[in-house]
Amino acid sequence: MRFLFCLLFISIQSFSQQRKLVLVDAVSLDPVPYASLFYTRLNVGFYTDSDGTFEINNENKNQETLLISCMGYKSAIIDLNNFVKDTIFLTPQIEYLKEVTVMPQNAKTRFVGYGKKTKKISWPLRRGNQIGALMRLSGYERGNHVKIKAIQIPVNKRDRFYEGKDNLNNQNINTIIKVNLYTINDNKPSETMLEKPIIINFNQNSSDVISIDLTGKNIFFSKDGIYLAIEMVGDPTYLKSIQKADKLFLLPRIGITNKPNKDIISVTYQKSIFTENWEIFDFEKLSLNSVGIKNIDFKVVIGMQIETINE
Repeated sequence: MRFLFCLLFISIQSFSQQRKLVLVDAVSLDPVPYASLFYTRLNVGFYTDSDGTFEINNENKNQETLLISCMGYKSAIIDLNNFVKDTIFLTPQIEYLKEVTVMPQNAKTRFVGYGKKTKKISWPLRRGNQIGALMRLSGYERGNHVKIKAIQIPVNKRDRFYEGKDNLNNQNINTIIKVNLYTINDNKPSETMLEKPIIINFNQNSSDVISIDLTGKNIFFSKDGIYLAIEMVGDPTYLKSIQKADKLFLLPRIGITNKPNKDIISVTYQKSIFTENWEIFDFEKLSLNSVGIKNIDFKVVIGMQIETINE
């Protein structure tokens, strides 16, 4: 009897140490799924669940500061020692775009950027990492109204490095991917252009081209270009405890290429759950020379269906 009482006491005490919180949109009050959270002293990160909830340990005094970030929202820093509420509100960071009247007879639609057949390297991303592309239009589109109708991101579902090389069989893939678009300010991402990030549940049965339909959105290229960010959240059933030294690479792999493109001028950036700022992706530091890759000016393989309205 005493043993059962002790076991019950330990279970209750253990349960009381865990505290459940929820992250919500400050405007819509909707839950914010798959937002990244980072304990600044422990150097440990994790994600909220699909319903915006997460748990913290009340007994761990080192977890006193929590950095919260999510595509499309302003970052927040929470002092957990003084935070007694169960709900955290994130403020949307959105650029309200002007309506543009499109006359069908003036519109021309075409594909720009890199497609599925582009010669590329399959580049792995670690859980909690983002890769971004700052893209500007070249050619006759500059100076005209250009609406983005769709985005295509070719990916590789197989665990291989080079396209065309013998590879392993398809693996069991279950990965959450987040995609967002930003305006550009001083060559860096500024305000989000979407009301919410696009969340993709990718598995082994998914197409090897991620297609995002933006027909109903009001997304236009500015003269400074746009910024597209891709974040690898990981398996939705295992979103906890991302260590800074983790080297867990996820499928699918993103395509990168050093081939020039006549339509798009692109620069590649990266950031992780542990950093606040984007930095230029320095492929030279990644020892690619050891595998025979000399050109470090790589671009993310992204294509777009655009509609140009001549002025």
